[in-house]
Formats: sequence, C-alpha cells, structure tokens
Amino acid sequence: MPSRTQHQILIAYKKSTDMLRKRGFTPKLQRLDNECSQLLKDYMDTQEVNYQLTPAGLHRRNNAERAIQTFKNHFIAGLCSTPPNFPLNLWDKLIPQALLTLNILRPSRLNPRLSAYAHVHGAFDYRKTPLAPPGCPCHAHILPSLRPSWNPHSKDGF
Repeated sequence: MPSRTQHQILIAYKKSTDMLRKRGFTPKLQRLDNECSQLLKDYMDTQEVNYQLTPAGLHRRNNAERAIQTFKNHFIAGLCSTPPNFPLNLWDKLIPQALLTLNILRPSRLNPRLSAYAHVHGAFDYRKTPLAPPGCPCHAHILPSLRPSWNPHSKDGF
C-alpha cells in the first residue's frame, strides 16, 4: 500500500480477497482492529463478510497483531543476514522473499500438514525458483544490445 488512507486500505483488501477467491477461499469472518474505516465496513457488508472489531489496546485478541510481529521479526532477521555492502535503500525489494519464506515455514490453519503457501498456491517448486539468502550478492547479465563490445557482460547486484 502506498499509504494508509481508507481508499488504499480498501484497494489492498479487495486485491487480497480477490486473489483468495480465485483460489477457492471465501472470507466469512474478518477480525479487525478498532481503527477500521467505515468505507471498509461498508464494502464487507456488500460482500457478506462478517467482521469483529478488537477492543482498543487489547492486542492479544487480535491475531493480525501477532502475525505482524512475526513478520517483522522474520524480516529483520533476513535484513540482518544481508552482506555489509548491501544498500539499505533496497530493503523493500526483500519483502516478497520474506513473505514467501515465512509462508513456506508457517503451517496452514485449515490443514496443518501443509504450509500456508502450499495451501493457497500449491506446492513450491524449488527447482523453478531457487531461494538464496536475502540480499545475496550476484552478477546480473547485461544484454549485448545494451553494452559496448569490450565491456563486462555482467554487473554486480543483489
């Protein structure tokens, strides 16, 4: 989300629920913190999604708060494992891998024998998408049409 405005939150909610619906999951109950906008509540009413608001200051009852804490810990651990010369302005490029690895490690709530990733997307193919530590140094190939003839064929990357 580019910002935390009620319109951006609604757009993000629509995208995530649309993705889940395409994979056969229909939301029935949404637990929200007490900062939920009326715009989001109205949208959930039109989609026939029940919602519950968590009392203010009672984070133990809100599973989303625990999930956020788990993600932050996982992301910070991955960020700390990057090489010393990793440019910190690229931190946002590590988010997709952090989400992927966290969901591969986390069991599904509906079927604990599957990972959360496998339950929604199917089995992860490590041969198709090999995983390396976040921020791992590599060389990126430069196409011949984009480089002079005697220049190196790659450049440093992460």
